[in-house]
Amino acid sequence: MKPNFYFLRLLFFVFFVLVLFSFYSGSVFAKPDWEQRVVNITWRNVPLKHGLTQFAKAYRIGLFIDRRIDPDMPISFSMDNQNIKTILQKFAESANLSCYFFDALVYIGPREMHSVLPELLNKNRNLITQLPPAVRAKLQKKIALKIPLLSEPKIILKKIATQNQFSWQNLDELPHDIWDENSLPPMPLNELLTLILIGFNSSYDINPPNKNINNTTLKIKNITPQKSINNSN
Repeated sequence: MKPNFYFLRLLFFVFFVLVLFSFYSGSVFAKPDWEQRVVNITWRNVPLKHGLTQFAKAYRIGLFIDRRIDPDMPISFSMDNQNIKTILQKFAESANLSCYFFDALVYIGPREMHSVLPELLNKNRNLITQLPPAVRAKLQKKIALKIPLLSEPKIILKKIATQNQFSWQNLDELPHDIWDENSLPPMPLNELLTLILIGFNSSYDINPPNKNINNTTLKIKNITPQKSINNSN
């Protein structure tokens, strides 16, 4: 019986290590069946961020709420027997917001971002296809991001640059802000940068597109005139 006992202990240990690895590697997020999984939701006068965060956790979805959206805005919404994508789209419409679906993450933002964000993502994707292979590979590499409590976006972007061997030309021009903790699932670096900067009405240019990623500099740029947002902070 002893060999079986030790074998079971070994199996348990291997299982534990695999679970632990999955958690810390960011794979706690599942690739959602946006249009397949049927779910129900009922929110009655709950804070927007709380409701969305609980929903995202329940279905292992990454969530990114634009900094211009009031996280404490009370929301009331109910829908049954609909897929995840439909529920989030209908909720966004009812709250005069927009949502955009990445691979394993949903973005919730101001209504005007409904068209701005997809166009910007396509523009940046096309931009990197024109870059030298070394630079293109770096910007297309998928990375996960853990945002600690009380993080400054400038510091987040600076750390991303350091870890991925590029630099920012004008990072100090980004307005000061403090963010709550969050975990974002693996996504292409170029999409992650677009996501972080969109809340500042900003994107980035690559200047210049050097062959060596170590010499690549990114420059923050304004994308649209600042618009009045009723539920901004």
